[in-house]
Amino acid sequence: TGVLPLENPGVPSLDPSAAKDVTANFTWFFPTLKDTITQAFPDMKNNIDAYFPIIVIILAFLSYPFIKKETGKKKYILLFLYAQTLFAFVFSFGTYIPFYQYIPLASQLVPGRILTQAAIGATILTAYFGWSQINNGYAYCLKNKQWTKGLCSLLLAVIAGWIIYQSYLIYPKNIVSDYSIEKELYAKLDNQTASFEKGRLAWFGENFGSMNTYFAYDKQYNMVSGWNIEGTSTADYLRYQNVALAYQKDAFLLKNIYDMNVQTCLVNRNNFPWLVKTLEKNGFEKLDSVQSVDILKRKHSSYFLEQPRDAIVIGKASNLFLSDCPWFVKGYSQNPLDYSSEYLNHYKVIYYCEPKIDNLNQLKAFEKQITTLTKSGKAVFIEFGRTMFPSPVLGVTPVSINLAGEYKIGITEKSGKNVQYIHLSGGQLINLSGLEQSLYQIRRDNGELIDDIIGIKKVEKGQVFFIGGPLSQLKGFAFNYLSGRAEQGALVAERDNVLNQITQKLFKNVEMYKNLELPVFNAQDVQWGANSCAFNYQIEKDKRLMVSITYTPRWKVKIDGVDTKVDRVDNMIVFDIPKGTHQVQMQYTMTNVGKIGIGITALSLVLLVIIAFMYQSTIAFSQFSLKGIGRYLELTK
Repeated sequence: TGVLPLENPGVPSLDPSAAKDVTANFTWFFPTLKDTITQAFPDMKNNIDAYFPIIVIILAFLSYPFIKKETGKKKYILLFLYAQTLFAFVFSFGTYIPFYQYIPLASQLVPGRILTQAAIGATILTAYFGWSQINNGYAYCLKNKQWTKGLCSLLLAVIAGWIIYQSYLIYPKNIVSDYSIEKELYAKLDNQTASFEKGRLAWFGENFGSMNTYFAYDKQYNMVSGWNIEGTSTADYLRYQNVALAYQKDAFLLKNIYDMNVQTCLVNRNNFPWLVKTLEKNGFEKLDSVQSVDILKRKHSSYFLEQPRDAIVIGKASNLFLSDCPWFVKGYSQNPLDYSSEYLNHYKVIYYCEPKIDNLNQLKAFEKQITTLTKSGKAVFIEFGRTMFPSPVLGVTPVSINLAGEYKIGITEKSGKNVQYIHLSGGQLINLSGLEQSLYQIRRDNGELIDDIIGIKKVEKGQVFFIGGPLSQLKGFAFNYLSGRAEQGALVAERDNVLNQITQKLFKNVEMYKNLELPVFNAQDVQWGANSCAFNYQIEKDKRLMVSITYTPRWKVKIDGVDTKVDRVDNMIVFDIPKGTHQVQMQYTMTNVGKIGIGITALSLVLLVIIAFMYQSTIAFSQFSLKGIGRYLELTK
């Protein structure tokens, strides 16, 4: 749910990076399969992975020959269902498919929706198969009717047994049948004020189930956590927030709470006592408690904020970098070429954290972008990751070294003084060659120099900072985020501390806006509609305004009736407003692409109905038309 009923219709998920990165893997279809089987058969713990569902799928598809094949429309309807189910199953895997990126409009193939399509198609096929076997089993295979009936019964029994058995074993300790806590919590909250006046609600704790979304929706609260995260790539954001909670990255959490205008937090103090204290120190007050859950309310908040942030991070590893530098704006695309000069000019610091560059042409354009930025006085940082570039960047080459086993590596300044050792366990280490000025080097524990890890390359009249490591991915937070396994302890804390000191020194001479809480903008006469917002304002100088509403291309903004350009910052709506007294109108509309898409969808549905129910006539008409065209072109007689 969003601030408005139509705020989050799923359009933000069409962002190319979201569609390509948040894709399925086999366990999405059978999420608790391995746990289920290994609990039933402990001796097979190391041997069973996905054999059971594979058998079910094979049996389902082998059942096709036993479905009565008529010469009429039914045969082709079933063939179509099989084809679309197979298509949906395959394309749910997104970038796990080697040729995925070459498919036209690949970024628009949203895995979640394709998964839904696969589920619906498979359900229809299963229902039809069961019905046809029960009602017409004797007619399918006259010589083997008992075998046919047996196969049907066995298949249905296996599927039913699997579903029942899983429903019994799936996370039995987390199944909540008593929602008294939720009921009592929401009874203590404000249930009278309109949704957009309440701000948003976030909850943190293990005892909150998916039904919490229902209670929030029923009481007209807008959620920013849980099963329906507003305007974000759900799976990725959930994982990031969970790791941030585990490592107590309170600054990152506070920034999101402020930007999203979260007015109410429900926190399980048994799980996160430190978070309760952090919120109380940063503008929240405890209103009440229900068992182990504290209700915290923000004293002052607004949907309208000034946007003075002047640093942005762009690239694949942006999330990892933001864990310790949350005052940076997260770029909306991993590819630096997706950003216009006009957009980047709003920032003084541009940090490329493993940017996505696929070929030499893109690399040349990237180098041109860097040169332009340095000429205009921007501070530019480039952190190489484990994804190698097609060629050196401005003459600087990342060199990957494989680490096997435990390593103790010293990071030292160029002078050789202040050697600080960090412990690494396996993985890769990225060194740099081609630097003009070395700032940090890495050495073995015996003092032997390995190579430069951080340095400077001059570009025109400016300079660019190059970072190896990759610095953002050597920390415990990054290891947990990337692998799902916690890496904690004294050595990890010591390593994180050393790397954070280096980062702070890099930014020592760069001025940035670091306040997590943005200034509130004085919007007057605010009027919210079902799909709109209007307000007046009076200011003495031009400003950049952020409205805490999820960005989609459908939002259009007019100032005094004139269209203005709408940007996004951290997935929120941002636009420039001129000084003086003006009126702003925000309208949730439909883009031209959306209109074309609806038209194509409607036409496709009509054609589908025609082909499915008038197959013979359609084929006859097509043959007649093709023959006519052939005779006209003198290709046939």
